[in-house]
Amino acid sequence: MRHIPYVISIILCIALSVDSFGQASRSDSISSLRTRIDRLTIEVKSRSDSLILAKSILARLEANASIEKFSEAHKGIIVTAIVSTGGVIRREPDPVSENVLFVENGTAVRLLDYDNGYWAVSRDLITGFISEMFINETDDIKRYKIALKGRQNDLKQQLADNKASELRKKEEDRELLLQKIEKEIEVEAALWRKKMIGKYGKTVGQKVIDGYYWVGMSAGMARDGLGDPMSINKSVGNWGIHEQWVYPDMYLYFENGKLASYQNSQ
Repeated sequence: MRHIPYVISIILCIALSVDSFGQASRSDSISSLRTRIDRLTIEVKSRSDSLILAKSILARLEANASIEKFSEAHKGIIVTAIVSTGGVIRREPDPVSENVLFVENGTAVRLLDYDNGYWAVSRDLITGFISEMFINETDDIKRYKIALKGRQNDLKQQLADNKASELRKKEEDRELLLQKIEKEIEVEAALWRKKMIGKYGKTVGQKVIDGYYWVGMSAGMARDGLGDPMSINKSVGNWGIHEQWVYPDMYLYFENGKLASYQNSQ
């Protein structure tokens, strides 16, 4: 209903614009009027959105005020409830939990919190949990329970949001780390490629980079292109130095530092 004066002002503005229509050209007046209507429509929507937000904030403040009214001990306010029928205060909010204290009908207990059908209560310096079926629920206690449920839901949502935020942060950190590693690998590969081409020339250097091996290549080329072998079997005689390089899937045979032959191990 609060929007009625504002809507009336919009209608009056439109009427004044229509009244002045005869004093200007038809096309200019229509364009101006449409622009004004659009602007006023946006303003109305903005105020409507603000009203919805204000109502949401008010509901939250009222819930918090209810909790503060009933549960802030430092203000000297203590929520008490009357046990409507004889009940049992238990160690945990569970019907089979250990009994802590039997309370008679009409006994007053202090309400501390509420969760899933059980009130956390205190009586004679003893704290525990009692089923809500034993509590005489007044209107104030009902509002208090609703406020506590709202706060619990807010806390659960906040925990879920925090967890989701942490997961996103971990995923972002992981992605950044992978990007960093990939960049380092690219830099190292570029430096190694430059080194191989500078060491063996463009044609042979590219073959080494691509992992090729061929008869006549040097032991240094094989080590650069294929990596270190798992083991080297070496023999020396009048003919020179003979070496067998053992890789996971092949053997390379070198005579005096040059690849003489190779053999697949499978």
